Amino acid sequence: MKPKVKTIKEDKKVFRKFIMIIALCFIAGIVMGILAGMAAESEWSLGGLLHKMEEVLLYAVPVVFFLVNMVNWLVCRRAHKKAEALYRSWDGEDESIEEVDSIQNGGLLWNNIIYILSFLFMAIVSKISFSEAFPKFNRMVALIATILCFIWSLLLFIIVQKKAVELNKRVNPEKRGNIFDVHFQKEWEKSCDEAQRLNMYKASYRAYGNTQKACIILWLLCFMLDIAVDIGMLPGVVIIAIWMVQTVTYMRTAAKLEKGSAIFNSMPLS
Repeated sequence: MKPKVKTIKEDKKVFRKFIMIIALCFIAGIVMGILAGMAAESEWSLGGLLHKMEEVLLYAVPVVFFLVNMVNWLVCRRAHKKAEALYRSWDGEDESIEEVDSIQNGGLLWNNIIYILSFLFMAIVSKISFSEAFPKFNRMVALIATILCFIWSLLLFIIVQKKAVELNKRVNPEKRGNIFDVHFQKEWEKSCDEAQRLNMYKASYRAYGNTQKACIILWLLCFMLDIAVDIGMLPGVVIIAIWMVQTVTYMRTAAKLEKGSAIFNSMPLS
C-alpha cells in the first residue's frame, strides 16, 4: 500500500472517531440541558440544598482545614527526613539520588495540593461568615480559625519549598536561585541541564493540555448550573479568562521560540 493512500485511510478513520465524539457530546449536552431545565422548574433546588449545607460547612471547614494542615505537616516532614537521610547515605550511585528526588516530589505534590485547597476553604468560610442566618459570634470564630489555618498553610508551603530547594542544591551544587526572589523560576531554569529542562517542558505541555480539557468541562458545568440554579455569568467568564490567558501565552511563547527550538516544532498545538 502506498504511503499516501495509507495516510488518507488513517485520516478518514481518525475523522470518523472525531465526528462520533462530537455527536456524543452534542447528545449529552442536550440531555444535560433538559435535566437542568427540569430541575430549575421543579420544587427541588440545588441552591436551597447548598443553603442548608452552609451551617454544616461553617463549623466543619475550619476543623477539616486544621486536620488537613496537620496531615500536610506530618507527610512533608516525614518525606524531607527520609530524603535527607537517603542523601546522607548516598554512595554516588545515580539510582539512590533519583530516589531522593522521587521522595521530595511526593511531599511537594501533597504540599501543593493542600496549598491550593486552602484558598477554597478560605473562600467558603469567608462567604458564609457574611450571612446573617447564623449567630455573629459563631461566624467570627469560624472566620478567625480559618484565617489562622490559612496563614499556617501558607507558611507550610513556603517552608517545604525552601527545604526542598536547599536539599536539591546540595545534591546538585550547580543549581541557583532563592525562593524569596521574584526571579527564582528563571534562575532555577537557567541552572538546569538540557535533560532537566526537557522534562520541565514536557510536564508544562502536559499541564497545558489537561488545563485546556478542564476549562471546557468546567465551562459546561457552569453553563448547566446557570440554567438550573442561576449562578450568574461570572463563573463562566472567569473560566474563559483563564482559558484565554493560557492559550494566548502558549501560542505567543511558542511563536517566539519556534525559530530557535525544535521542541515546539514537534508538538501539536491542540
